[in-house]
Amino acid sequence: MMDPQLRKQCTSLIHVARINGRDGHGDPRYDRASRLMARVEKLNMIKNSTGDGGGMVTEKTDTRIIVEEQIYISDRVWLPDADYNDDNEADTPKKIEMYRTEKGEIDYYEVYI
Repeated sequence: MMDPQLRKQCTSLIHVARINGRDGHGDPRYDRASRLMARVEKLNMIKNSTGDGGGMVTEKTDTRIIVEEQIYISDRVWLPDADYNDDNEADTPKKIEMYRTEKGEIDYYEVYI
């Protein structure tokens, strides 16, 4: 359960569509987009790391979303200014982190897009 003070900061409406299967070509099919309240933060974060092949990998993240409900890496996410009726305006998460309370309960998720 999300901390009440953090929940008050979730003032942006985003839309999320979950994958529900695959079509005959193997392409994903999605449910209708549902509404979630989130804290949306614009970032300019660049992370360099060593890839599987030993080379450097640069990952750029522009937006961090904080939500109480879990978002999966396969979901489509529409940020507040995007038209959730347009699949081309959806983003997919690059990274998801889960945070727990001191009691071990799930507190919130950070989703990086």
